[in-house]
Amino acid sequence: MSEILVVLGHPNPKSFCGGLADRYQAAIEGAGVSTARLNITELNFDPILHNGYSEIQPLEPDLVRAQQLIEEARHITWFFPMWWVGLPAQMKGFVDRTFLPGWAFRYKDGGFPEKLLNGRSARVVSTMDSPGWWYRLGYRRSLSTSFGTGTLKFSGISPVSQSPIYGVHEMNDAARERALDKMLVHAKKDLRALHKRTQSLPSWSRSTTSQ
Repeated sequence: MSEILVVLGHPNPKSFCGGLADRYQAAIEGAGVSTARLNITELNFDPILHNGYSEIQPLEPDLVRAQQLIEEARHITWFFPMWWVGLPAQMKGFVDRTFLPGWAFRYKDGGFPEKLLNGRSARVVSTMDSPGWWYRLGYRRSLSTSFGTGTLKFSGISPVSQSPIYGVHEMNDAARERALDKMLVHAKKDLRALHKRTQSLPSWSRSTTSQ
């Protein structure tokens, strides 16, 4: 069982996103905390929902394992690029196939959703070419809303820390190195928050995974 799950949504593990994930994971493990890693591009699954949610497709073994890792984690950090103001296609398919009704959420009488992944926090590290002012004013933080709120918080994963990295296409080597070094800062913050939250939980709840 791992305390922190690192999920890479970029199709190239050797990308800048991959380097950010590697630096973050190394910092966590350097502090003596266990981690698990999911590189979505290495998973073998069909990303297409052929019948929508009217008929749930059987999960491939890699998706079953992915759900287990999410259940076991107390914190999940996601790394991916923003493409066309959204998730990369394979990562979007991963979310569609994995965050299923009955596992991530379920509707109660009256149509209100019940969150099933409570007890976990998240950080979202998204890279983009857009400058920060345009992401905030032009795109109205749409990716933060759709994934951070509409997916993670909707399923009970909270709090969700947003750590966008802007203007990647204009970064020189020094700027990229500063962004990589920032992963150590994020790792420390996440470890402090995780420790504080875990200590505040009753002892019986610290060994639970999913509902």
